Amino acid sequence: MPGGTPDHELVIGRDDVIGEILAAAAAGVDQLLADPRRMGKTCAMKRLRHLTPDGWGSSFADFQGVSTVGEFVARAFQQINEQAHLPARAIDSVRGFFAGATLTAGAGGIVQLSKTFESDAIETFEQAVLSLDAKLSEEQRHLLLCWDEVPDLVESIAEREGIASAASFLQTFRRIRQSTRSIRWLVAGSVGFHHIRDRIGVEVDVVNDMQGVPFGPLNEPHARWLADCLLDFIVRDRVVEVGERLVERSGRMPFLLHAIAHQIWQRRPAALAQSDVDDAFVAYVNDTDKSHAVTHFLARIDDYYAEKASLARAILDGLTPRGTIQFDTIEEFTKAISASRDQLLAVLDLLKLDHYLIESVRSGFSWRYPVLGEIWHQRRRI
Repeated sequence: MPGGTPDHELVIGRDDVIGEILAAAAAGVDQLLADPRRMGKTCAMKRLRHLTPDGWGSSFADFQGVSTVGEFVARAFQQINEQAHLPARAIDSVRGFFAGATLTAGAGGIVQLSKTFESDAIETFEQAVLSLDAKLSEEQRHLLLCWDEVPDLVESIAEREGIASAASFLQTFRRIRQSTRSIRWLVAGSVGFHHIRDRIGVEVDVVNDMQGVPFGPLNEPHARWLADCLLDFIVRDRVVEVGERLVERSGRMPFLLHAIAHQIWQRRPAALAQSDVDDAFVAYVNDTDKSHAVTHFLARIDDYYAEKASLARAILDGLTPRGTIQFDTIEEFTKAISASRDQLLAVLDLLKLDHYLIESVRSGFSWRYPVLGEIWHQRRRI
């Protein structure tokens, strides 16, 4: 079944990138894991906790649904407080800063701070983290904090508490990152921080000290192994090419592999051919309820591109999933979509930042992940 988060032992094909993340953290680098939804970022972050080397601990916190600085601090404190692998003196130092806080279970399992404590919550959190960092340094221990959905968190704070509060949070978080020696961060989210900065009016790039982590879909061998496992569960009477077609149509995205396989399984087939995979892909994408998890990138154009939305859609509409906009055809393309060269290049840069497109010196602009281009064209009826 698609959806949910599998046990860390069932996550495949991510150990190489996890190793690179841990090596960078050991070198003192904070990292930003940004990619479209359903690539498996959360699964990788949760598996990472079980692969840390000696002297390191790692914890995971999801900030989806958190909308105030106080809720953020409470959830982050809860995350750190539950780390049994950390030295007792280090944990006690953090608890000391929150000794005067009243923690209650809020809606959705969010732990909330008392109202009297929320007024200086972020300052208290900064002091607590710096104290924890000092204790870890004394013990020659390290901690990697994996924070998911941070861009959504900042946007929610801006909507609930105002842009000044969101801007202060970003600036404080940057200051904390630059002040710690034994604590490092891996921050994830599918919405780019460039959009969040624009919305809250922060001109300084408050995340440019973080190193981007190349993630993307599964590699070919792991995708093929997963495809074969899923298809074996459905029916063994099939030609070899069926597994290859499932890998191709899914774009090697783990979620899509599961989703298409589940679409096939629902039909209870007695045998399988490549055409069954194609039909299942189209049926899944056209089902607006089922495919919502992988079609958010269609709706977000209006959410984040404002007056540039029409131009962005025109670019993506005119670019076939495996086609390119070459440098020598940009002038022709501007005429076709009634835009200036500067307007076109500005939106192309945004589409690159948002992982819609990728740019090559030789071939120009193309879909970063062709399967997303196929979904775009299918849903836009192109």
